Amino acid sequence: MPTHKLEFDASRPFGPLKNDETCTIGLKKASFDAKSSTGYTHGIQLTRLEPRSDLHHVFSLKITGLMADHGMNAVAIVMDRVDGCDYHNNMFRKEKKSWPEPYCLWIYSQFTCPWENTLLTLVVSPSDSNVEAYVEQCTSDADESMKRTRDEDAMPFVATEDERRRWTDIGNGIKHRSFEASFTHNKIPNIGVLMSGGLDNAVEIVPASLRIVQIMNDTHAPDSLVTYG
Repeated sequence: MPTHKLEFDASRPFGPLKNDETCTIGLKKASFDAKSSTGYTHGIQLTRLEPRSDLHHVFSLKITGLMADHGMNAVAIVMDRVDGCDYHNNMFRKEKKSWPEPYCLWIYSQFTCPWENTLLTLVVSPSDSNVEAYVEQCTSDADESMKRTRDEDAMPFVATEDERRRWTDIGNGIKHRSFEASFTHNKIPNIGVLMSGGLDNAVEIVPASLRIVQIMNDTHAPDSLVTYG
């Protein structure tokens, strides 16, 4: 299975940056320094996924520096429809705030990431109008033996029982849920990351989780998957 390149796209608008605020950006890692930021305020876009709407697109983001406060804050993955107009497809231009409302899908760390350092793997499936999310705790090689090996209550900090039921523990510390994404129907979405500039949040594009790729291989034909790193 080939691995395709996925990077942060510094050629498109990002921020917004005001006064002495800064963005530290590499091809694979991004963070903001904006001390007045208290929410999901500063964004940067990812490069586009491969133009194959018939495939399942699998990529992982290492999210670090999350702050515990009624969930783990404050990083969000946002997606919206592609309409073919490069102007509209610039997700973080100033005028974007009102179009379209302003994003079609929000995946908040507050309701998605159980740990301060969480590996979030997303599977974008345009032919199914669906986005699947898998989370696992980030560990170093030295901590590998410390991975959780038993099922736990899925997302115990999620406020409502209905939301809690959307998550399942699938074993070995991996949690999963699905998001309906009709706006992706047979189209590859725009994808970006929003974060707080005041909490030392950082997001890094890393090779797709091998554990999640194996799960996908167990349920899908290998030639229906495309992975990124």
